[in-house]
Amino acid sequence: FEDPGSAGLRVALRFFPEGDCSNTACDVTACSQPAVPLAALAAESAPADAQEEALVSSVQGKGTASGGGTPLSAALGGAEKWAMSYEATHPKEKTVVVLVTDGAPNGCDENVNHIAKLASDAYAASGVLTYAVGLVGSNQSDMDKIALAGQTTQGFFIGNGNAQADLLAALQAIQGSQVACQFAMPDKTASGETIDPGLVNVQYTPGGGGAKVDFGQVKSAAECTPQKGGWYYDDPVKPTSITLCPTTCAGIQSDPGAKVQILFGCATKPAT
Repeated sequence: FEDPGSAGLRVALRFFPEGDCSNTACDVTACSQPAVPLAALAAESAPADAQEEALVSSVQGKGTASGGGTPLSAALGGAEKWAMSYEATHPKEKTVVVLVTDGAPNGCDENVNHIAKLASDAYAASGVLTYAVGLVGSNQSDMDKIALAGQTTQGFFIGNGNAQADLLAALQAIQGSQVACQFAMPDKTASGETIDPGLVNVQYTPGGGGAKVDFGQVKSAAECTPQKGGWYYDDPVKPTSITLCPTTCAGIQSDPGAKVQILFGCATKPAT
């Protein structure tokens, strides 16, 4: 939160277990209430950056948790509930959930398949991506399963060395992944012609100079799958952005020399 590179990120924070967000109450609504409400981080240091000050103070004010278990199902359910509600009223923003834990499920619903489904349901309903960050003590396969269901491929694992630096690197990777795979949809071409959303295609040129690849369109974020990939509009009728599906995005970001072009004028190719 103190790093100047985080400037511009809008962050809300919730701890668990805490209060009724515990392994006994399992209150999803309680888990959906942020300890620090959403606001943007600035480049300035606290106290000039009020959100940084609020987040850091909240973290530093917490001692080691005793009791309350590791209610992952309630905590993630609450986070997804908050994210879907926010996304519904801010459709032009990209809302993601970052789940950080140092333990395996303990209390509430401990079935990791059910927990992962919370992430896949949020993506299907609202396009919310879920990232899973595991500290020492977490279960790698659980984190990977949650991340995969949340359309972010795999979990991050930190803390064997410098936990602070590792967490910062993970958050910066998450921030970068959101910027790189979404493109603004212009109203007109460079020559002033109105753009028909049905005449748009997305083309990828590998950094190594291989053959160009056309990515097909899916109707919505809910239709992105690890096998199919592709891209979609935020609004099929009056689109303002083009977003690559997570699988496609991951492939692009693994290629440092990748080039992505948005082409206008030919009938849009569907994903197959």
